[in-house]
Amino acid sequence: MLRTHRFVELCHVHVISYSKVPRIESPVLVIHGTEDEVIDFTHGLAIYERCPRVLAPLWIEGAGHNDIELYSQYLDRLQRLINVDLTPRCPQTDLL
Repeated sequence: MLRTHRFVELCHVHVISYSKVPRIESPVLVIHGTEDEVIDFTHGLAIYERCPRVLAPLWIEGAGHNDIELYSQYLDRLQRLINVDLTPRCPQTDLL
C-alpha cells in the first residue's frame, strides 16, 4: 500500500511541477542525470522546455538520481551558475 501511495505521490508532483514552471520569473538551471531511476530523464527535459528564463541545462550522461554530485561537470556547472549566470552585468562607463 505504501509503495503504491509513493508512486502516485511522485506522479502528482510531476503534474504540479509542469503547471507551475511557466510562472517562474527567476533564472532556472535544470540538472538531470540521463540514468535517473527515480524521476525519468524526460521530466527534466519537460521542465527545461517550459521554463521562460531557463539557463543552459546540464544533462549528465550516466548519472542516476543519487550520484549526480559525483560527476565533475556537476560542480563545474554550479560554479558557472554562480560566477557567470547569476553575476550582474554592469554596462561599462567612461570614467574620463
